[in-house]
Amino acid sequence: METCRICGAETAKDYLCENCTKKVEQKYEEWLQTPKKRKMQQCIICGGDMYRTHSYMVCSEKCRKAFRPVYLKVKYRRSKQREMARK
Repeated sequence: METCRICGAETAKDYLCENCTKKVEQKYEEWLQTPKKRKMQQCIICGGDMYRTHSYMVCSEKCRKAFRPVYLKVKYRRSKQREMARK
């Protein structure tokens, strides 16, 4: 069993539990809706400072590993939406 990187709850599959995954997805979707994409002030996963990274969303390799499944899920969902809009 893994522990969630955000709340510390036990999770069976990824670095994030279901509730935290949904929260991170929502934050990421909101960020994607902004017209000007700016680097976040705090890490989307752990809330740490973003002053020593070139990433827009995460502060470290551990947080990147936790964010990756969320990123891929949102990317896949958005590509399906665009595909359906074209038809």
